Amino acid sequence: MEEIQQKELEQNIINILLDRGMEFNVPKRSILRHFSKKKERTFVLHESFLGTLDLLTDQYLKLEINEKALQENVFLESDRIIKMNNKRAARIVAIAWLNKFCYVPVIPLVWGFHNYALIWLASNYFQLRLKPSKLLKITTIIRQLMNSADFTLSIRLMMAIQRTSQPKADLVEEKQKV
Repeated sequence: MEEIQQKELEQNIINILLDRGMEFNVPKRSILRHFSKKKERTFVLHESFLGTLDLLTDQYLKLEINEKALQENVFLESDRIIKMNNKRAARIVAIAWLNKFCYVPVIPLVWGFHNYALIWLASNYFQLRLKPSKLLKITTIIRQLMNSADFTLSIRLMMAIQRTSQPKADLVEEKQKV
């Protein structure tokens, strides 16, 4: 009983953190930094909506890395990786930050479009202001807030429900009897 309560408590803590979101700071680099007391801008990442999750996974699947070439020539291949994935990494941060603002509903619940112009602006901003060390921390946060484990579990549950409510007529066992 104690183990079950501990898992429930852990799940409640995870849900609270997902709802609250996580913050990261980026230094101000414009002329406006001289007129402000704060020298950094704070951005908050929240749990991704399903539409945002779709955009994020699309970007993750387009990332390219050649492990074999990286082992053969580390410096040359790491430069290629930076060149090929620099903008995409900034775009991932922008999509995760924008979250619900990535999609613009023109006619609610009927028709809308992805706001690629806003994603482009935010990704250019992050591309010019993020350092690789900060990108590593933010990427870790984004992967946690994507909550792909819960999504995968939901899909598994839907598949299990479908299988129990609609059994397939052409089962493998029936084919083997013939």
